[in-house]
Amino acid sequence: MAAAHRSFSPWSERDGLHAQTTDHVELGVERDVAAYVVGVRTFYQSVNDQAGAIFAAPTREHPAASLGHYYVATLGDFDARGWGVSVSRPLFGLVRGSVDYSVTTAQWLSGPGGAGSAWFGVAARAESARVHDVTTSVETAIPQTSTHVYVLYKAEFGIRPPGAGRTGTGFTPRASTSRSTRGCRS
Repeated sequence: MAAAHRSFSPWSERDGLHAQTTDHVELGVERDVAAYVVGVRTFYQSVNDQAGAIFAAPTREHPAASLGHYYVATLGDFDARGWGVSVSRPLFGLVRGSVDYSVTTAQWLSGPGGAGSAWFGVAARAESARVHDVTTSVETAIPQTSTHVYVLYKAEFGIRPPGAGRTGTGFTPRASTSRSTRGCRS
């Protein structure tokens, strides 16, 4: 069986590829309250040279990408900060459920430069956006087979401040944080 290969190339040869850097700091506390585990947290994230895949119709300059090949451009820099609360508890037997709500406010420090500007039609900007996230999960562990089953449902929506109209192609930059999740394993 052949291994799947993925390849990447810059959207603009002139701008090349830049390594994205992310600094993330999070402080959280969990406490047992009766049969519940209640948690609160706050976080800060700073991203420089955020990378993004470009999906576009083929042109002479950018022929159609083959299966498993992606064009990549730098989308800009942002800082994000936010907070969250979570509640979890055993539901029945070995099944545990949880609900997590978080609010993230992202401040874009610069828009796409070079190739990103050409594609998204925007200049450097200082916009902010607020993202609300509700994540629910149900998980269980079956000790006899060392199997963990994890089902997750995530609803997320963003709010732009009044007067922050869309520019260019209507691309709406958004930042969000995510927590690690486990899938099925045995």
